[in-house]
Amino acid sequence: MKTERGWRGTLYQHPILLIAGLFLAGLALVALGVLYVNQHEERSFVTFSEHLMQTFVEQESHELEKIDRDYAVWDDFFEHLHGETADQAWLEKNITESLYRNFEVVDALVLSAGLHPVYALHRGEPTRFNRLEDWNKEFASVLTRKLALQPNVTTLSGVVRSQQGLQMLVAERVRPEHDADAGKQRYGWLILARNLDPSWFEETGRLLSVNDVTINPQPPRDGLPRYAVMGLDLDQPPVGWMTWRVNRINGSYNTLYPLLSGLLVLFLIVLLLARSVLKMHRWQLDVHGRMLRQSETLRHLAHLPHGGENENSYFLEVANAVQRTLNIARVTLWRNDTSHGLLQCVATSGEADVLDASIDARLHGDYFRLLNERRILVATDVAKQPWLGSLAENWCLHGVKSMIDAAVTVRGRLSGVLCVEGVDHAQEWTQDQISFVSSAADLVAVAYESAERRRTEAALHRQQFYDVLTGLPNQLRLGQLVQQQLLVPGCRLVYALWSVSGLRDVNDAMGRAGGDQVLQEIARRLEQTLGEFVAARLAGNRFVLVLLNVPAPQVSESLERIHYRLREPITLENGVTVPQVTCGVSLAPQDALTADELLRHAEFALEAARSRNEAPIEFYAPEPNAVAREHYQLAGAMPAALLRGEFELYFQPFVDLNSRRVLGAEALLRWFHPEKGQITPQQFITIAEETGQIHALGRFVLEEACRKLRCWIEKTGKPLVVAVNASPLQLRDPAFPAFVQQVLNEQNLPPDALEIEITESMSIELFEQAPEALRRLREMGIRLSIDDFGTGYSSLSYLRRMPVNKLKIDKSFIEHVPGQQQDADLARMIISLGRILGMEVVGEGIENEEQLQFLQLHGCHIGQGYLFSRPVSAVTFGAILERGLPVA
Repeated sequence: MKTERGWRGTLYQHPILLIAGLFLAGLALVALGVLYVNQHEERSFVTFSEHLMQTFVEQESHELEKIDRDYAVWDDFFEHLHGETADQAWLEKNITESLYRNFEVVDALVLSAGLHPVYALHRGEPTRFNRLEDWNKEFASVLTRKLALQPNVTTLSGVVRSQQGLQMLVAERVRPEHDADAGKQRYGWLILARNLDPSWFEETGRLLSVNDVTINPQPPRDGLPRYAVMGLDLDQPPVGWMTWRVNRINGSYNTLYPLLSGLLVLFLIVLLLARSVLKMHRWQLDVHGRMLRQSETLRHLAHLPHGGENENSYFLEVANAVQRTLNIARVTLWRNDTSHGLLQCVATSGEADVLDASIDARLHGDYFRLLNERRILVATDVAKQPWLGSLAENWCLHGVKSMIDAAVTVRGRLSGVLCVEGVDHAQEWTQDQISFVSSAADLVAVAYESAERRRTEAALHRQQFYDVLTGLPNQLRLGQLVQQQLLVPGCRLVYALWSVSGLRDVNDAMGRAGGDQVLQEIARRLEQTLGEFVAARLAGNRFVLVLLNVPAPQVSESLERIHYRLREPITLENGVTVPQVTCGVSLAPQDALTADELLRHAEFALEAARSRNEAPIEFYAPEPNAVAREHYQLAGAMPAALLRGEFELYFQPFVDLNSRRVLGAEALLRWFHPEKGQITPQQFITIAEETGQIHALGRFVLEEACRKLRCWIEKTGKPLVVAVNASPLQLRDPAFPAFVQQVLNEQNLPPDALEIEITESMSIELFEQAPEALRRLREMGIRLSIDDFGTGYSSLSYLRRMPVNKLKIDKSFIEHVPGQQQDADLARMIISLGRILGMEVVGEGIENEEQLQFLQLHGCHIGQGYLFSRPVSAVTFGAILERGLPVA
């Protein structure tokens, strides 16, 4: 008690000690509070960072799974992998280096149902593996174990160790698109893998604003952010621990240090400091809660389906989720329609409905250029933002006071805008809110890109396999469908080839549109025919109707009924016409066992029906008919005709469209038979290719064209070019390039004076089967051109790699320009494509000044057609050159 009375007395006598003690106690309490806030803040940032990293890695894995499933769950992939043998050529065309270039897929591996490697790519280049273990022992072991435990498993994803380090890997069974029992079958696998290498860590750190992203085999020390990287087998420990460093911002120390210095001046600052600490703590909790909600929202949106029928609902959910998370008045999502120059609202959430609104982007170019450059624009008071320009009036009209505009960018192109709008008052936006809106816009960009890719793939599929005018399958698709059906045991097919005559008269009387209406109506009637398997349009005026499993006694009756239906009058805008229809029929399996043979036999029967004019429907007969006899007669007469000089070259000039100066000519072969008169190239070229005489004809054309060209150059002193059509059989001949060089040397012509033309329909096949010949010709300096471009469905990837100098627009597209918008758009597209690829573009079939002016306006400077000259003899063409006047 004495001691107690002593210290109490001291405090009583010296109150300064009490004040000092209270100050020190307060200082200690403040220090403890600062330490607590710092630790709690550190944990909050670590927790948020871990959630963000988990969301990012899961999103990466989900994207890889989506890419894998888009390819694997595909009827064509399934059919070409699970046949009697895997279709290697098909795999090479579809599983290409674009996976590495566009999606950073380092390894792509196709497995058969027995888990044997069928096809593999490494960094976009083909490679081979004899066994799955040679590619990755760990994955082979896990896959074998998984299939033993779960035979019906269809998807396998995770991280595996490989010779290249760690890889994010997804394996998907290759199965049909609508097969409910897909998991119960022994189907093959498609495996895609990305490297988790330093460049991936660096890109991840940049996207998530963290530093030093690494993977360690052991868990890091407590306090560091971490993420367990799981392997394919979730029952096993993680393959590693991902760690990184986070940069803290707005920390408590920056605000607490000034308060601590104030405590040295006045004890009362302790109370103010405690109040500030509590306020800062509440602010940090509020920020932490907002960031967690934002992270959960982003994770939710990343896992929502956004393709096909789910597209509109996904965009609406994005708008609703962003609006709920930010507790803001309105969120709108816009898509950029570049074809019309409009920004169209696709989803809205909040107070006002602007779903049908649109903005003319052409009137606000400065705003959209700034948005495309900065990616995100923030306005606390819309009325005071000069960079909004004329858009400020538009936003104010909708009651917008403050906003965040985030660009939705797809492949460097502005594809839309995500707008977060405040309508009550001017609002200050926090950094976490801005980052959240930017991340949501990135998710929308993924959905936009996926939708664009699906639309592009559908358009390419439609362009490759279906006729533009009628919408019917084309010859390529017809061959696939018929060949598949022929493989069905016991299948019986009736292959009816229909030819519509009299279209020229309809075109002359009612215009080309009348002929197109006739073809469309014929296609519609064929589609409505009962009991058919498939209807298709081959080309021009020819259609095919394939009947399936029709009883033999009823075949003729069915075809007669169809013929009667096709012969019914067609009412056009300017009158009525009655189609003249002829049919050639071949049967399977009686006449043929392949689609090509069925078509060829049906063509023989069709020619017989045309030649006899006795009945509109003719069945194929195996004995030689009149057409076959004529075919054999022409084949036998061709060698002697070449020796007797019955073959003659005609030349059609191609000119500079601006000056109308003759640049050269296309050499065209004509056969003047002493008894039959002129025989068209369509007749004798096919016969020459079938009998092998095309090589002799080709040599004659090349030698004669080069000889004439040398004479014209010597007489005029002008540089000229002669174009010669080459058959695929010639280009497949290894000796053909050497022969071309020999002819040029004999005539003392420069290589660029000769141009070799190949049709577009054969260009891809030639590039695959005889690439060396094309490369050798190009290296020799000889010009290569693709004739009839636009009709053969060339792949852009092939076109970029083919050594071609020139594209010749098919005359069927020029015929209707500028009147028909579709043909005009296609012609403009081909001209732009040639300009992008650095190729010259030639317009074929120019017949009037309107067509000429259209081509000049859109950048095509070379043309050929009846407006300038028909194909003429060598003498007449020489006279044209000597006149020195523009061709009229």
